[in-house]
Amino acid sequence: MDSKVPFRYPCAARGYLIKERIGSGSFGRVYRAAVFKISWNDFVHAARAKLICPTIVQILSENGYRDQPNLLLEITVGEIMRMLGENVKHKTSVASDVIAAIDSCKIETKKEVAIKILDEDENEWRHVQREISIMHNLRHRNIVRVYRAFLKCGAMDQIWIIMPLLEIGSLRRLIRTKIQFCNGIKDPKLLASILKQVLAAMVYLHEDGRVHRDLKA
Repeated sequence: MDSKVPFRYPCAARGYLIKERIGSGSFGRVYRAAVFKISWNDFVHAARAKLICPTIVQILSENGYRDQPNLLLEITVGEIMRMLGENVKHKTSVASDVIAAIDSCKIETKKEVAIKILDEDENEWRHVQREISIMHNLRHRNIVRVYRAFLKCGAMDQIWIIMPLLEIGSLRRLIRTKIQFCNGIKDPKLLASILKQVLAAMVYLHEDGRVHRDLKA
């Protein structure tokens, strides 16, 4: 892969392997997860093993998945059925076989992310989308980026927000887990350093015409 091409994080739950829960908050949980990738050749072999007709594989190729195989991680049964058209019989079964082939040839990468999962019934997707859109365009070293966000539909709809994995965790977690901070941070120099970084991020937001209404440790 060309090093100049930015890595594209999948926009579907199929693209991630959740490993452990690392935090929680209002209506949400945060997990450490690995990122999957997929190669076209591996998919072709998997499709052949599942006796998927070569014509089906060719249709996917013609729709751009050969050139961008990682997009297979985002494809849905409905999208596959639409691509197959009216001449293919048992479309639902065929589409399910394609999904199974994709799942069987995913490769776990060394990239890890943090995934914040929100229960959709507690969070209006439209409002969350607006906030995510703002965060996605922010570029400041003291503001956590958002790589991707999507709605995972199921028995309980969930909003998945893909972010960088910060190994040390949040300031709140640091205060709770470090013995020297069990009674709070008392060192004025350390407090000043933390506040300086927070205020730098706030200045950036204000200069961009934005206000953060939920600051917390």
